[in-house]
Amino acid sequence: MDFFFFGTLRERSILETVIGGEGSHLGFLDGHLPDHNARVVQDEDYPVLVPAAGELLPGVVVRGLSGADMARIRFFEDSYYEPLEVCVSTSEGQISCHVFASPEGSEELGEIWDFETWPVEDREVFRLVAEQFMSRFGHATFEEVDADWEIFVERARAFVRAEKRIAGKR
Repeated sequence: MDFFFFGTLRERSILETVIGGEGSHLGFLDGHLPDHNARVVQDEDYPVLVPAAGELLPGVVVRGLSGADMARIRFFEDSYYEPLEVCVSTSEGQISCHVFASPEGSEELGEIWDFETWPVEDREVFRLVAEQFMSRFGHATFEEVDADWEIFVERARAFVRAEKRIAGKR
């Protein structure tokens, strides 16, 4: 199955954490989704897809996701976000694939989210959150794991701050 990722799963280290291993079986192709942008969910660290006439949302088409990969991604994304079939512009032309979308107006949104300006430190925090979250895949329901989201974020931020302090002392 082919998917277009525009947010956190566009970061390969996070995608590989979510699918549980190296993504050497996957193909990656840069693309743009017309008439959309990404907005951060209010008081959260991740974006959602938002219709936006005339805008082009950059991202990556990921090809070759297995059934096991998709089960893990669905767990991470929750059943709340539904796969929507879209047409993405790429160097190979228009490609039909899927993207995760939430029901319109279901979340309070903040500013436009831009992958290119997403700080490296925040990417590492999110990767560590994904690692903690996915460690419970197959052992708990999404709701049970999601209840610990803020704990995962606090732990990850503390770890990244500590690593930064240690690196500064070297």
